[in-house]
This record gives sequence, structure tokens and C-alpha cells, in this order.
Amino acid sequence: MDNRKPLHRLGPPNTRPTPTPRNGWWTWVVDLAFVVAIAATVPPMLGCDTGTPPPPNGNGGTENIVASVSVSVVQSSIVVGETATATAQAFNASGASLSRTFSWASSNPAVAQANNGAVLGVGVGSASIRATTDGVTGSANVEVAQPFLNADAGGVNGVYEGMVDRAVIFDGRASAGSFPIVSYVWDFGDGSGPGQGMTPTHTYPAALVFEGQTREFPVTLTITDSQGNVASATATALINHPY
Repeated sequence: MDNRKPLHRLGPPNTRPTPTPRNGWWTWVVDLAFVVAIAATVPPMLGCDTGTPPPPNGNGGTENIVASVSVSVVQSSIVVGETATATAQAFNASGASLSRTFSWASSNPAVAQANNGAVLGVGVGSASIRATTDGVTGSANVEVAQPFLNADAGGVNGVYEGMVDRAVIFDGRASAGSFPIVSYVWDFGDGSGPGQGMTPTHTYPAALVFEGQTREFPVTLTITDSQGNVASATATALINHPY
């Protein structure tokens, strides 16, 4: 006598199995709908592609995310018409530098303009120069002043002394400005042609000064810088005609 019990029926209570004999055992045929329902509840096998992106790595994770931007201006005080260079560097949260390109802007374009790291002073005042990459911005301040140009015609307290028919050396080396001085033009006050250069020489002919007397000639120095700015200064030449 076979006392073995048949397998417990599978499936929900409403499932009606169909018994079939096999070696004295009863097997159960389960409705297809129930099998599909069970399969749908089984989680994906490990390693299967479920469409979830991979975890961050060294190139695509936080190590490559910009956390801060540092900006510096090589010359933070410039004058109108002068250009300074600004540089920017991006860093991640760990302080490691990142290679990035930047967009540049100025908080006050009427004072300073920024273009690819070149800062041009256009008006007197202050401005913040900003560099932005990946939505992160850094900044540095720049001060813009009015350019100056001072001419100095030299001499001892503005006076040169000499004699007729002998060369007098004039000196404009004390002239200075915000930009390079590119031109020195001298008017020696005797009706002759202009002199050129920083330290020219000039000779006053004897015919211009009475014998035994000293004559005063006004001397004017006009300088021009590389931006076209012009300034002038005067001096006096005391020229003696001995007996």
C-alpha cells in the first residue's frame, strides 16, 4: 500500500489543477496566468542591466566637479587706457586643480572691461572681474585711476646758463607718466627749429645777444606718451655774450 501523500497543490485557492498520474505521483498543472504573476515578482538577477547608471568614478564623480574658482589680476591697480592680465583656476572640493575654460565679465564695464582674461581700464573707479565655469564664479577687484603725464624741462630750478656760440645741454629726463613717453620736442625760444630727444643740445648765436649782455630765452618742452597724451613744461635759458 502506497502511504505517500501527493504534493501540495500550487497556486491560489481558485486555481483548479488537473491531476495526471506519473509513477504513482500526482503532479499539478498550474494556470499560466499564475506562473506569469510569480515571475513578475522575482527581482532581477545580479549583474543584469536594469538601466541604473553606474556609481561615480574618478573621472565622472565628485573629483571632477568644480567646487570653487580662484581669480587673480596681475596688476590690480591700472589707469585708464592700460591693460592688465587676469587668470583663473578651478578646484574640486578636495582642493585639486581642474582644467576648465572660463567666461569673463566685469561688474562695472564703464570702469573696466574683461575679455578672455584681458582687463582694460576705461574709466576711473573700481570693478570686480569675474570668471565662471560650470556655474561656479570667482572674482578679483581692480582699481582704475586717471593716467598722469608730467613734463619737466630740467635746469637748475628751471634755469639753464650758457654763452653764445657754445652748446647748451637741455635735460628732460625727469619727465614721467603712466605710459611710455615716445616724443620730446623742444622750443629753444630763439626762432630756430625744434629740438628732438630727451637731452638735446642747442647753440645760441652771438648775433642774438648784445655784446657784454645776457639775454633770457624761454624754453618749452612738449612730451607725448604712447596713448597720445600731451604735457608741456617751461624753463629759461640765460645766455651771456662776453666782451
